[in-house]
Amino acid sequence: MKIGNTDLNKSVDDRSTNTSLAVVSSGQMSGADQKELQDYRDKESQAKSLSKDNSELELLTKPNSVEDISAVNSIHEDKNENNGIADKLFNKESDALKIWKTIDGIASNTAIVSNLAGGFMGLMNMPEIAKTRIAKFVDLVTNFSFIPYGLDGMRKAFFENKNPYMFLGFLLELSMVWMSDLKNKYLVRGAATGTDQIWVATKHKLMDKDKERFRDGKFKTWSDGLIETPKACFEMLKDIVTNPKVLTTIDKEKGTKGYFALISSLGSISSTIGYFLTRNEKIFGTMRDISGSLFDWEMLLDKNPKAKFSGICFIAESVLDFTARFIEDNSTRLFVNMLSHASGRQALQLYKASNDSPVITSAKAQDKQPSKILNLHSLVA
Repeated sequence: MKIGNTDLNKSVDDRSTNTSLAVVSSGQMSGADQKELQDYRDKESQAKSLSKDNSELELLTKPNSVEDISAVNSIHEDKNENNGIADKLFNKESDALKIWKTIDGIASNTAIVSNLAGGFMGLMNMPEIAKTRIAKFVDLVTNFSFIPYGLDGMRKAFFENKNPYMFLGFLLELSMVWMSDLKNKYLVRGAATGTDQIWVATKHKLMDKDKERFRDGKFKTWSDGLIETPKACFEMLKDIVTNPKVLTTIDKEKGTKGYFALISSLGSISSTIGYFLTRNEKIFGTMRDISGSLFDWEMLLDKNPKAKFSGICFIAESVLDFTARFIEDNSTRLFVNMLSHASGRQALQLYKASNDSPVITSAKAQDKQPSKILNLHSLVA
């Protein structure tokens, strides 16, 4: 085993042998000699024990060439039991993933521009049939924009987070928009966003329970996500009933600890169900707007800048949707509805971006190498 230009094993063995021969030839071994011999043998043993694989250790001590980094990454991938399908697929095909995310971004931005342009065009003096066609076109563009958004969310929930409720939420997101129009889209989507956002509500409760098994909506196994999420919801509801002060307590690190987000999720889901059962848009639409604003407040308290900004956009979406519900003039109402959707699409982009985890690259492996080398040099110094 070599460290730099020095053969560590040979050096330790030679010096240990020389010391032993000198002591033997003198016919005695002093305390200092014994200590020196034992020190070298300890260092040799420690150096060997640091590496479970000599090939990996030698790679780490060579110059950081691209080949070395690739080889080290290959060794770690083989050893790391946590490298599942997602790691192997999406790290190796990161270009394809970037392309997909780009498509998602383009679709979202197209929906934002279409809603803004369509809203202002609807206020112009033009025939009603033209305004109707513009509204239908904007509605279609908005609906199509949820397809790449929903599919990418499902991919993340399935491969990375192992979160069944997040997966269901994104599945509902890309499907339920087709049951809506520009006036009730935010209300109809309540069940989808409410289901998806449950992970935000329960993440602190679950992480307090076990940070290894639960971290920011990510689970070790599907069964953990399926079983532990409802448990956390019931525990949080019990906290609210037995100790209402949890709703007025704001933690510097955890905000409202997810309690507002939980009420928001349950309220949003209930408002969509209530609307489909009764078709009472004003009552359940108002319920949806209030519920949504609770989640928006949760986002504003998040330390992540993207999450904070998404909270601002979400609030704008809720306020505009609520305002539009009480506007009689059709063109003006559609204008405000479209502004609401534009704000909402921007909020969703920021919301998802705030939850994106960086892909592991060889640069990270390279960053970790110097610390390992330093430890080895300090050991044999």
